[in-house]
Amino acid sequence: MQELESKKVKLTTAAYTAFIKACGTSPGLVDAAHAAFKRMVWGPRRMKPNQVTFVTTMRVLREASRPHQALDVYLGMRRAGQALASDHLCIGLYMLLYSQDSSSVWLMYCRCTMS
Repeated sequence: MQELESKKVKLTTAAYTAFIKACGTSPGLVDAAHAAFKRMVWGPRRMKPNQVTFVTTMRVLREASRPHQALDVYLGMRRAGQALASDHLCIGLYMLLYSQDSSSVWLMYCRCTMS
């Protein structure tokens, strides 16, 4: 992303989402995908991710066996007001089914849906 910024490429939500998705296809670049998401949200520009960006980031983290980080992204999605009520059960069950550490993910999911 820094290389694109240095070349004066306009970084939009769509550009960040595409970068996150592309990094997610390579196991070695999952950290770069997560860093790009964090830079998008908390970096100098403080861009607002859309639902596609949130879901793409969650999927990349889940597929890399990082369910806790994916749930943190989901909580951010809820705080941003972009999570639908029906998303709670779907995402929680999805994370539970595909997590190696299902008991702690389930407890974390219950905690976030109760708040």
